[in-house]
Amino acid sequence: MRLDYVVRIVWLLATVGELVTGFGANLERSSVVDLILGSADTTALARIVEQQENLIRFRIPSSLAAWRYRIVLVVSRRWGSELIDQETFIDVLEGEQNS
Repeated sequence: MRLDYVVRIVWLLATVGELVTGFGANLERSSVVDLILGSADTTALARIVEQQENLIRFRIPSSLAAWRYRIVLVVSRRWGSELIDQETFIDVLEGEQNS
């Protein structure tokens, strides 16, 4: 487990369109450039709406169906980008899309 990029999700359950807040370390824009939600069959780029050193807020994409998704961070490195997967999951539930 990597301790330099830790995300702890406040909300383990969310619906499509909902805002989710994750807490951890090194989550500012200069470190984390994208956040991907993925499963064996589906991958979607989440829209990040707020970032601080210890906080990241993102919206569950409307393209996702109800399922359990892995959270993967795309981090910036001098030589390019790297995917950081710490086996953090979020369950997306069926429900109305929030605006």
